[in-house]
Amino acid sequence: MTATPFGITARLAGNLLTCKFKFTAKIHDGGPKYFRKSEEAKGSPVPERIFALEDAAVESVKVEGDSLAVTRDSFEDWPSVAKRVAAVVREAAEAGEAFCDPDAPSNIRSVDEIKETAQNILDVQINPAVASHGGEISLIDVKGTTVFVKLGGGCQGCGMASMTLKQGVERALREAMPELDEVLDVTDHASGDNPYYAPSKK
Repeated sequence: MTATPFGITARLAGNLLTCKFKFTAKIHDGGPKYFRKSEEAKGSPVPERIFALEDAAVESVKVEGDSLAVTRDSFEDWPSVAKRVAAVVREAAEAGEAFCDPDAPSNIRSVDEIKETAQNILDVQINPAVASHGGEISLIDVKGTTVFVKLGGGCQGCGMASMTLKQGVERALREAMPELDEVLDVTDHASGDNPYYAPSKK
């Protein structure tokens, strides 16, 4: 977690392409807004300026309550880009400017739609592939735009579980639903037959 001035903290998501900025006060009062390209951000001052940042390679911007998520097509030079994003946000906040056009479309699926899409991807793309290793990946829950999964069978306790999650599950889910915040593994890997997390000693 990196602290920046004016009540802003920034944290990279697991895919390293998305940085989530958290603020000490609300920056947007309406429902969440997801801008998939610069054209969609027209009329929404802060996302529009973020897309326009030179050499930032911004692919999408999501604004929700007291947070803002920026996804780029590269994870390089994030510290510099994060500072410039924070400066845009700070300037708008100090001017009392609305961050988003209230009439801009949400572009975010409902929780039920995310659950349905995620389950279909697990059933059709992911589980047939991991089944050859005796593994199984289950959808546990969806909260907002965060997906929770659990690795079972041969995937539980497997030293390759992290790669399976990031390169397989998360990549497939994000390709279908780029507005997702995070894909989190809730598996207790320490209890597997071959755990790669050693159980804590009492």
